[in-house]
Amino acid sequence: MTKKDKIKALEVKPNGFKLELEELKQKELSDKRLVPEINDPYWFIDFAGDVCDSQWTNGSIDNYILQHNNVFRTEKEAEKYNQIDKKFRQMIFEINEKDPIDWNNKDQFKYFFYYDNKNKKIKINTNFISEHQDLYFTSFEDGQKIIDEIGEENLVWYIKRGSIKWN
Repeated sequence: MTKKDKIKALEVKPNGFKLELEELKQKELSDKRLVPEINDPYWFIDFAGDVCDSQWTNGSIDNYILQHNNVFRTEKEAEKYNQIDKKFRQMIFEINEKDPIDWNNKDQFKYFFYYDNKNKKIKINTNFISEHQDLYFTSFEDGQKIIDEIGEENLVWYIKRGSIKWN
């Protein structure tokens, strides 16, 4: 059953299912990139790492924030992303302080996360010489520690939310 089918089925059930229905609708919305309408409220994370709200005017600042995939439907969604982002980056920083990435060392493993859409799972892969825009770490165990601490479901949401998606 697709998400849309489940939403339709829940709409005809008694009030006890309203919460599940709202969660499904919110998930359906969060799978798409938010492009607000004029005067719609939205939330974003500013340069200092604070969650801020604004009203969409379609101006240059709004569009800059949108181009950086930093527009959120709710304050709660922005806070969640911000907390995961801070924790993730802090852990990567601490790991790389102990064991720095050396791109000149072709023998050093450089690990990164990716989301496997087919199996719906976070995976850890390695790279030796080509640098992408990922955050790297030098051991598989460190990657697993990040998954354990942040939580796989949160990390999936974070990685997928951080990927630029168009409607």
